[in-house]
Amino acid sequence: MSERGEPMFHELRGEYVEKRGQVLNLTEYLDYFEPLGSALSRQPDGAGGPFVHQFQPGGGGTISSIGWVVSSAAVRYGGWRLWGMWSERPIPPVALPLFWPSLARPEQLERMIDDANERLRSRRWLDLLDRIDVRRLHDASFRRELTVQLSRAYALKGGAIEVEVAPETLDVLPWLYLLGPVDPAMAQLQPGRFHGAGYQYILGSAAGASDGEIDPDVEAIVDQTADDAVKGWEAAAEYRRARQAPATKPARRATSPRPQPQPPRRMESVEMKKNTKPLVERWLPVGLQVLVLLLLGWLIFDVHRLRMEMKAPAPEPEPAPVVETSAPVAPTRPPTRMQRLHAALSARPPAGIRIDPRALDAIRTEDAAARGAAARLAVEILLRQSDCVERSSLADGKLSAVESHAAVRCQPVQAQRLYRGQELDAERALAWLERTVGP
Repeated sequence: MSERGEPMFHELRGEYVEKRGQVLNLTEYLDYFEPLGSALSRQPDGAGGPFVHQFQPGGGGTISSIGWVVSSAAVRYGGWRLWGMWSERPIPPVALPLFWPSLARPEQLERMIDDANERLRSRRWLDLLDRIDVRRLHDASFRRELTVQLSRAYALKGGAIEVEVAPETLDVLPWLYLLGPVDPAMAQLQPGRFHGAGYQYILGSAAGASDGEIDPDVEAIVDQTADDAVKGWEAAAEYRRARQAPATKPARRATSPRPQPQPPRRMESVEMKKNTKPLVERWLPVGLQVLVLLLLGWLIFDVHRLRMEMKAPAPEPEPAPVVETSAPVAPTRPPTRMQRLHAALSARPPAGIRIDPRALDAIRTEDAAARGAAARLAVEILLRQSDCVERSSLADGKLSAVESHAAVRCQPVQAQRLYRGQELDAERALAWLERTVGP
């Protein structure tokens, strides 16, 4: 950090001025900020988003900045305007999610700079993770979109990472910056294209973004962050280290020693070679001949026996007594409780709620695991029937963190008394599910 009386962060402003072009209060560094605005040249007036930009102008120093850049197409095509704060030292990664609520409003800039100089100076920045608002992560659709974007970023191998977001979902970016595959201390977040490791985003339509594949490890990190930002940050850092660890080289196979040269063999006579044949080779032809003779003898005896049996008169069979019996009818076992629930949910899920086939497979048996899965599935179905959770979301019998929080607040769930304190009452949940899907 800097000295106590010297501010660490300073004001950063840039805009297009008639007959002067683009101007920046850091005049000597205008060329470093030009690409931020040029990427928005095709965007309508006012369209833009955040940036985290750092560079080394020379002399071994580092200029770092964080702020917001928008298009000024109403003033001039290709014009842009930006505001934020800059420092002669690297900006802690927590700054972007911490000051996100006020970053997009230029009237809050002066207050934000004073707040940054005070908060980032007097506390360790990791301690400030507890002050980040994680309520946005409690929204199921937003959390899924973030999980898909993170999964795609982790799947890319090397180079810049590109993300396409809609203007209304820009709040994906600070969490991508904080939890993504690139160390936030080294990453940069910019609109448009740039070189080097980090993130670049394109303003467009995010339609279809939530339909991508999900990395289970990334999904666990996002769920953990929704409960505790510090633990989520630590889990993401550990996941990055595990992925970046060099692969161990396979052990070299032991090579067999080279054969030693053998001394030259002496000349042997033909008689010596005949006598030196192995014992098996000498007796094998004799053994085969004996075996063939035995087989022929057995065949002759068997043919003679069959001829004698054919000449002998066959005895008349005695009539078997007729006994009238009726075949016993195996009693049919009634279906078990879990079998009835499985059949009913597979044929007619309540209110057309979508149920994960894996959740249906988990409730086929009568063991404790199947009853627990069916009880959690009952809570998920009641949450969706009561509109406490989105009806379109898939019920998977696992009760995510968001669904657990919703169950505590959902009035129909509490009215059915499916929870006993903080614990799920499995018997009442199963009884409610039987009443709901029963005939």
